[in-house]
Amino acid sequence: MKFCGLSDAEIEKSRVKWGSNKIPESRPTTFLNEFRQAFSDPMIKILILIVFIMFAMFFFGQAEIYEPIGTLLAIIIVAVVTAKTGVASDLKYRELKRKSKKQTCKALRNGGVCVVDFDDVVVGDKIIVQSGDKIPADGVLIDGCLKVNNSALNGEVEPCLKLASEEDLEFPQKITGETFLEENFLFRGSVVGDGEGIFCVKKVGTQTMMGKMAEQMQESEPDSPLKIKLKKLAGQISKIGYAAAMAVFVLYMAYFVVCAGGISSYISLGFEKILIDFLEAVSLSILIVVCAVPEGLPLMISLVLMQNTSRMLDHNVLVRKAIGIHFI
Repeated sequence: MKFCGLSDAEIEKSRVKWGSNKIPESRPTTFLNEFRQAFSDPMIKILILIVFIMFAMFFFGQAEIYEPIGTLLAIIIVAVVTAKTGVASDLKYRELKRKSKKQTCKALRNGGVCVVDFDDVVVGDKIIVQSGDKIPADGVLIDGCLKVNNSALNGEVEPCLKLASEEDLEFPQKITGETFLEENFLFRGSVVGDGEGIFCVKKVGTQTMMGKMAEQMQESEPDSPLKIKLKKLAGQISKIGYAAAMAVFVLYMAYFVVCAGGISSYISLGFEKILIDFLEAVSLSILIVVCAVPEGLPLMISLVLMQNTSRMLDHNVLVRKAIGIHFI
């Protein structure tokens, strides 16, 4: 045999020096975390501000107490529904992952060929890859010729040709989009479309490109399309509502001045009269902002997401994050 692979002693030594090929999973979602995250929704933030404003108006006798309490209850219901949906989806995802069959590959070890789990691959292993196989780690192709699909890493579905090189070829430390196209290097997550060969593992676990991407996703999860649209909607509502409120305030105060016969005549009415008119104009402006916010929208979105998640699970489609469902 051209390549003998590592011995048991070399495998343990490599694992101690370079670490495991296992990519740590993200921490489980908890109800409390999901409940807190629900309040980061831009629409919820606006509603919370509205609740404080309506409480203030109630103390000034300009609103009924049931208005802020009703809105507050709606916010809590939205947060609870969102949290329960998120936790249920995450539990289903982890349950399915535990039940799923572990990925394996063929490695040359102790002078023979053996089947090993992806997690047990170490730096220095010689891995046999054939058409349809998934690459278990980052490395250098040392025998054969392959065409691989790197779409899991860079989104490109066009087959990429890989040719054999020397085993001691240095693996690049900095990975760019061009590196994926280089003919000697293989990356974890890529799929062999055609050909067969042997590659030497150079990086494992979180040191692989796939591992680094997984770590980055855990640190800062990108906003979903739905969340981006809700942010945009909240911004539009805020701008329109504030502009309308300001216009109403100015026109209302101008009305008082005109009715009084001019600015000097209005000022002569006294501070108490001006303060009452000012508070009345402010109250009306705040009501305009309150009316501009659709209080039922967050609750409607949460209920629809929960319903869609349940329907997708019935069709064996797993949704880890309900907010990730994109409406079309």
